[in-house]
Amino acid sequence: MELIIQNSEDNKIYDISEVVKGVTYTSNIRGGASKLSFSYIKGEGTEFSNGSVVRFKYNGNPIFFGYIFSSERNEGDMISVVSYDQMRYLKGKDTMILKEETLSTLTKKICDKFML
Repeated sequence: MELIIQNSEDNKIYDISEVVKGVTYTSNIRGGASKLSFSYIKGEGTEFSNGSVVRFKYNGNPIFFGYIFSSERNEGDMISVVSYDQMRYLKGKDTMILKEETLSTLTKKICDKFML
């Protein structure tokens, strides 16, 4: 198992594979966002901000790429994290009024707005 975090505050990359104590991966076959929850033992400089990138591999196979949405400290130095993949952003609701746009221009504007 490999769990890598890229901190959104300083862009540093951390391999926390050795301190992870539990991982749960949930995927929605009907187009919902995938979710990766995990707990790890906090070390110096390993408290990550919302928006930090999460990469998870199992047996060398990429399983999850997403972003931290919430984290909380449990008893002692354990931190629980919930992250979602990019599909979470497409579940958002917003309104845009666009006139005479091509489909490719419209798609680019939506992706730019949600930083996809």
